[in-house]
Amino acid sequence: MNSLRSALKIIIGFCLTLCVSYPVTSKTDDFSAFEGAWVKPGVSCAEIFTWGKQGTSFRKPLRLDVPALIVTRKSITTAKALCRIRSTSPSQDGRMFSLTCSTPLNFSPMKEVLSIAADGALLRHSGSNDRIGTRFERCRP
Repeated sequence: MNSLRSALKIIIGFCLTLCVSYPVTSKTDDFSAFEGAWVKPGVSCAEIFTWGKQGTSFRKPLRLDVPALIVTRKSITTAKALCRIRSTSPSQDGRMFSLTCSTPLNFSPMKEVLSIAADGALLRHSGSNDRIGTRFERCRP
């Protein structure tokens, strides 16, 4: 009986250690975590976006030199392209977005992997080997 209690204490201690030491990251299955306006760190949100009754939009004239994006349930918009979200699915690095994108010169399907960092930043992964991602900070009105 004492050996059983000792074994249980060891197992419970091991489980608690594992739970405490395991890194906590935001759940990327929750799509709402991706929604919003995002901009590269160090750039003022007010320079890039405007907020109104219709929602968030890019400020005119467009700043094509600043990486920024707006994510909604139906689309991912940059200053250069409008991408309709066809589907999403979990991926190794976050969430895979299957998109149909249009620019003034092009119309094409593409895939993007986005994830949410533990501190709430959006990470845009450029490929399957990109574990770090390009960082974007959330903008609020």
